[in-house]
Amino acid sequence: MQSVFQLPRFTIISMLLVFILSGCVAFSAERWESYAGGELCAVQPTFSNAEKQALPIFFVTTSLPDCRRQPYAMTIQRGDRIRYGRVHGSGTSEKPQPPEFLFQAHNSWQQDIADAATLSSGKIVVYIHGYNNDFADTAVQSEQIRYHTGFAGPVIGYNWPSHHKFLRYAVDEVNRVWDQPYFTAALLELAAMPQISEIVLVAHSMGARGAIAATHMIDRGHPHYAHKLRNIILASPDVDRQIFEREARDLLLTEAKVAQGRRITVFASDNDRAVAASRFLHGYDRLGVTRCIDPLATPPCYARPLRNGKPIAGLTIIDTSAVSGGFIGHMDFLDSKAGREFFCAALLSDATMMPRAYTIIEATEANAPGTCAETAMMQL
Repeated sequence: MQSVFQLPRFTIISMLLVFILSGCVAFSAERWESYAGGELCAVQPTFSNAEKQALPIFFVTTSLPDCRRQPYAMTIQRGDRIRYGRVHGSGTSEKPQPPEFLFQAHNSWQQDIADAATLSSGKIVVYIHGYNNDFADTAVQSEQIRYHTGFAGPVIGYNWPSHHKFLRYAVDEVNRVWDQPYFTAALLELAAMPQISEIVLVAHSMGARGAIAATHMIDRGHPHYAHKLRNIILASPDVDRQIFEREARDLLLTEAKVAQGRRITVFASDNDRAVAASRFLHGYDRLGVTRCIDPLATPPCYARPLRNGKPIAGLTIIDTSAVSGGFIGHMDFLDSKAGREFFCAALLSDATMMPRAYTIIEATEANAPGTCAETAMMQL
């Protein structure tokens, strides 16, 4: 048996560091409870009728709240369970400040969702964020979706525990996988509500992986709810393009699902630096960027799932390269005026558009739909 003193110096130092640091990582149940168990995080009663009528924005989160002091906040750590609530406040700008929030009991939250859904004939919007986005970002982006589309029903921002740091990409990947069962369960609970007729699922960046997986799980395990997940929007998706093509062909956009009204809209850009970085990190083309890294691919690298040698129906690619907004170009569906108009049209369109052929649209200022008027004032 090899003596510890015969091991390489680097190995010995690493073992000592692990031994020393292991004593620094000790969290008792009391410490956990001190974060999430305070009175500040107590659930609130249902909201008044006046509040329900004011542009409803709700949230679901698996992040751990910090309820030790006022104002309470959401941490970047994994929580002990799913929590529900509603954001509130007021604002008039296109990029509002993060609103305050209150937790709600699950049953009262569901009732408020059901009541708010009557404003949109049972349609709701569920938004799941991506890498490097914390709870405040999720709340703001949910508000922007409501603001730019004028959607009358409830918008629900789903927050998983991103570490909200540029160099924590790998941590976010792990936490998104950890969160998958919770997101699927939350989506399934909404689909099971009889008051909800349709869930428009909007996913940004890394969140698109969760949206795709949850949709497939519900399709497979609860096919009687699949018709409620008809409209899926993947904005700047940080997803392997070839894996998506296979799953779109075999699982998400089968002929039967497309006949039921299922459609997927992908927003991709040649100028998306964030997804381009992910492409080089993973070594294969990503769904959200149109440049190719695969030497066998034909540029631009749009998703082209085939059935019997032909592109399948139900998939639309919106290429926002010409109208990309912001330096990173990673949120064209909100940061670009033309991108917002195409996003609004995709969100508000109904199932009568289906079935339709595989479609590629190169977005420009000239061909933007221009059908969605932004609200003059946002009040939450």
